[in-house]
Formats: sequence, C-alpha cells, structure tokens
Amino acid sequence: MFRELNREIRLEREKENAFWERGFGGIALMGPMLLLMVLRRDLNTSIITASVATVLFAIFLAVTARSLAGKDVLAAVAAYAAVLVVFVGTSMTPLS
Repeated sequence: MFRELNREIRLEREKENAFWERGFGGIALMGPMLLLMVLRRDLNTSIITASVATVLFAIFLAVTARSLAGKDVLAAVAAYAAVLVVFVGTSMTPLS
C-alpha cells in the first residue's frame, strides 16, 4: 500500500517537473529571440544577447538538472547556442 502511494506521488512530481522544464525551454528560446527583435538589430546586440542567454542557460542546467551527466549538460548547451547562432545569423540584414 505504501509503495503505491509513493509511486503516485512520484508520478505526480514527474509530471509537474516536466511541465516546468518545458515551460523553461520555451521561455529560454523565445526570450532572447524576442529581445533581439525588439532591441536594436545590430551585430553587437545580437551577439551579447545570445552569449548572455547561453551562459544563463548553462548555469540553470548545471544547478537544476542534477540527474544529467556533465556531457549531457554540455550537449544541451551546445545545441541551445547553435539555435541562437542560427537565429542571429538569419535575423541580420545584409550589409550591402
């Protein structure tokens, strides 16, 4: 009986954690992109915004994702940075 109660509580916590993780993922991707669209659209602003967002994402993952190995955190941060770099590259207007 106690095992079943603990299982239900564990499953409920896992659902709640998944909700917050997905919410953070959406905000982490959309936040910097919206800032880049609203702020001055020059290269320095874009690079600084992407760099700060990547560092904050890495710190957040390192602190909160205790079940992830170091290589998983590195892979997630690299993928996140790649998405932001692509967004910065496609959002910049040509110089000519």
